[in-house]
Amino acid sequence: MTLLFLFLSIFAVFYKTYPPKKINNLYGYRTASSMKNIENWNLANKYSANLMLISMLFLLLVSYIAELLDFNAKNWLIGLLILSLGITIFLTEKKIKRNDIPKY
Repeated sequence: MTLLFLFLSIFAVFYKTYPPKKINNLYGYRTASSMKNIENWNLANKYSANLMLISMLFLLLVSYIAELLDFNAKNWLIGLLILSLGITIFLTEKKIKRNDIPKY
């Protein structure tokens, strides 16, 4: 599991360093609200990249400690991964909603 979280942490660093510049269907934080306009797109990708990096580094640390202690935490770590992704989506959507002001 540590290798998985190491890979996901490296991906999070890449995602934070090279966020998608244009709205697209292949790469980035893609929801209806994030793809509504370029401001939402940029905000969502920057914000979710930060959350993702923090959560993946935390999970990397927890999985490493579990390995050191020879504790089989695979199910717990998968649960924490799903929970962290859900929290990232929830918080990012909330952030978009707070900052999505209609332009007249």
